[in-house]
Amino acid sequence: MSRKKLLILWILTLVAGLIVFKTKNDKDDKITVSTKLEIGAKTLGDIDLGKITEVAVTAGEDITTAVLEGNRWFVSEEGNFPVNLQTLSGIFDDLQKAKVIQATSMEKDYYDRFHLDPEDEKTENRPKTITLKSGDDALITYYIGKRNETKGGRGSGSGRYIRLSNDDSGVYVIKEGFDNLQAKPEDWITKSLTLLDSPIKVEVKAKEGASYESWTVSRPTAVDEFTLEDGTAGWETNSTEVMALKNFFTQVNFTDLLNEQEVKDLVNENDQREVNITDSSGAKYFFTITPEKVEQPEKKPDDKAPPAKVEPSNFVVSFKILNGPTEPKKPAADATVQQQAEYQARVANRDKLVKNMELQKTLEGRNFKIAATHIKVINKRKQQLEKAKKVSVTTKPVKVPTPGPITDTPSPFVNPPPIPGSIPAPKDAKPRKRIEAVTPPIAIPPRPGNKEREVKPAETNGKTDAAKKETPEKSE
Repeated sequence: MSRKKLLILWILTLVAGLIVFKTKNDKDDKITVSTKLEIGAKTLGDIDLGKITEVAVTAGEDITTAVLEGNRWFVSEEGNFPVNLQTLSGIFDDLQKAKVIQATSMEKDYYDRFHLDPEDEKTENRPKTITLKSGDDALITYYIGKRNETKGGRGSGSGRYIRLSNDDSGVYVIKEGFDNLQAKPEDWITKSLTLLDSPIKVEVKAKEGASYESWTVSRPTAVDEFTLEDGTAGWETNSTEVMALKNFFTQVNFTDLLNEQEVKDLVNENDQREVNITDSSGAKYFFTITPEKVEQPEKKPDDKAPPAKVEPSNFVVSFKILNGPTEPKKPAADATVQQQAEYQARVANRDKLVKNMELQKTLEGRNFKIAATHIKVINKRKQQLEKAKKVSVTTKPVKVPTPGPITDTPSPFVNPPPIPGSIPAPKDAKPRKRIEAVTPPIAIPPRPGNKEREVKPAETNGKTDAAKKETPEKSE
């Protein structure tokens, strides 16, 4: 082979190698600077969040749609239940701050590497999405993928991979992680009810055959104490037991929203309570409060006493608004300072109460699952709401004699009072002399001398008697 042909062959081999290397490198990395957004650019672009009327969020099989109606946001999947504004404002805040910290040019075939393919076979690898709409126009959809655990590319620092529906030039990394992004509808609603404004009348009506009693408590104003109507004669209202009614349903949390079928499967309709409540604003409400079904233990043959009754842990509550706040009535001229202050407060809060009533109307007829602790006071029996009056015993005052003139007090030893049963001495009798007892002197013998103190030894004859022999006794 000639030298010229050999040179041509080497040149062709080198060109083929460069082509293979470039193709392989483009497939593996695809990192270029040809993305639509540069580092530091806002991912929202010129979109105005103030004009957004709908936000749809998906995660796996879950989806939540928040819709703006009037001036309020509602969750479509929960029958237009009010949105928890903290949840929505948190998403808007992250979107507003989201800026590009890394840009990577990439083809669609590589989206799955960053969990940005919504059609991935594995549900857990699919991206979360946020779609923003204004009216009927879908402005943008955020695809939120996995975390960027390494530093590199044109940006630096960790963050979250995203791509945009209106940008096919590549994927981006943003600092915001969207870790708290939820797509379950129940996580988007406000699980707090603010209904009543200081109840002033509570009326419990018992159904025929129910296990509870009817009773009514009321008070003139929100600053007064409740009084049990038609109470037992000689008894008074137990203020400790009715105290919880002052804040009943002014603010209460619920655990779940239930549909009609769920309610039917859960509750014991035979023990449903019907409660009419009037609050200090003049608004009237009708509540239905139904306990959940509870299986009671059976008495065993060995049990001496019946088993303790099991109380329900939850109740299902529904309400209707009978009428809204009324015009505050001016207090009388002789009204107390507290009554006048309450009137001023009602006048100042009337507009707020009217707006709150509009929101409450969206909650009418819904079924709220609420813990029994919030319903405890409604389950009281009438006899628990009253107590016997304390009987105060009053006695006539004791008259204290007025002391006479001060005189010398006679000594009891000079003229002692007569002994009971004795004959008193005549007035002209002479006083008796005092009888004194005299005893003869006691003679004391003289002290003995030295000679008398000596002890003489006993006299003996100088002989020692021989020991007498014992004579043995004769045996019979």
